[in-house]
Amino acid sequence: MAWYRRVEIPIILTAVFCLFQLVPYFVVVPAWESAAKDFVDWDAVMETFALFIGFTTLLMLHGRIASQRRRGWYWSAWILITMIGYTLIGIPIPALGLGKGTKLFEAIRLYVLTPLSGAMYASLGFWIASAAYRAFRARTLEAGVLLLSGTLVMLANAPIGTAIWPRLHADKKMDLRRSEHVDDESERHWSSPRSPSPRG
Repeated sequence: MAWYRRVEIPIILTAVFCLFQLVPYFVVVPAWESAAKDFVDWDAVMETFALFIGFTTLLMLHGRIASQRRRGWYWSAWILITMIGYTLIGIPIPALGLGKGTKLFEAIRLYVLTPLSGAMYASLGFWIASAAYRAFRARTLEAGVLLLSGTLVMLANAPIGTAIWPRLHADKKMDLRRSEHVDDESERHWSSPRSPSPRG
């Protein structure tokens, strides 16, 4: 098997890039944070390509199902109508009142997509609870780490968690203070008399 087809390659890449994003949350290293921001920018570019590929794939798949009138073709037609319609509404054309942030776009997002997402996650809650029950069995060291991290994440996002341990909610404040500390240090560095002044 060729080296680029080995399953370890994507696992290693995932671990490396995850470390690039995790380390700045705990250690203040300006150079590391700059590299992490560059990776986030590249991630946005890759997400754009992935979104385009997904849009094209759905268009081809459900377009074929709807044109051939297969079983359940009306659901495919509805997917195409909503997907293409919401995409056209999001195109920035201020003269027609279209674009992200317009009243029509935000109304659909707030009164249609948000309730549908809530209903979907509520219906999936039973499946998630069943999967969590099977996964959170600390039979091995890896399962124990998963159980501990998952428990901390759930407690940090639930009111009962902050009631039990108020410091769980202090992480966001600590991260905000850390970011402000980095900005203050940068501002003091550039305003220091010892730093070379720009030449016009």
